[in-house]
Amino acid sequence: MRYEAAAVAEKEVADTSGEKFEYQAETIKVLESAIVASPLGLSPKVDGEQLIAVIPPLTKEHIHTVCKVVTNSCEDARQSIRRARQKQWIRQRNYIHMPRRML
Repeated sequence: MRYEAAAVAEKEVADTSGEKFEYQAETIKVLESAIVASPLGLSPKVDGEQLIAVIPPLTKEHIHTVCKVVTNSCEDARQSIRRARQKQWIRQRNYIHMPRRML
C-alpha cells in the first residue's frame, strides 16, 4: 500500500490482532481512495474508525472482470521477470567477453 508517497506494510498501519481491523484515523481516507481506485468496483464506507468494503456476490460478469484483472497482473509480472532475465543475461554475456585486465 502507498501511504504518504512511500510503500508501507499493512502491519504498520493496522492493528490486525483481533477479528476487526482498526486503522489509524489519518490512514482511513488513504485506504478508502485506494479501494475506490482499484479496478474491482468496490465502494467502501467509513463508519467512525472502521472502513467497511462490502464485496458483492459473485456473478458471471463479476467473475469475468476479476479474471481480467488477474490475467493482466500475471502478464505484467511475466514481462517484468522476462526483462530482468534479459538484463542479467546481457550483463553475464558482457562480463564473459570483457578483457581480463578490466576484471
